Amino acid sequence: DHRDLHLSLRRQRQMCIRDRLSIPETLRIYENHSLVLINNGKASFDDVKNLLDQIRIKIFNKFNVQLEIEPEIISS
Repeated sequence: DHRDLHLSLRRQRQMCIRDRLSIPETLRIYENHSLVLINNGKASFDDVKNLLDQIRIKIFNKFNVQLEIEPEIISS
């Protein structure tokens, strides 16, 4: 049905970017929302920031869309 096709296309777009990322073992991308990062317990600020930068660059290069980080990241 139409909803399944939409989910399939969304999954394909996610995978075309995800496959090109260097994702540390300390992080993962949430299966149900490609813009949500999950800290597996020991990710540093630099781990998160580096992955976010990779994602932003890949999305911009592929789709010409500038992503904004939300919420604002504050290091400790």
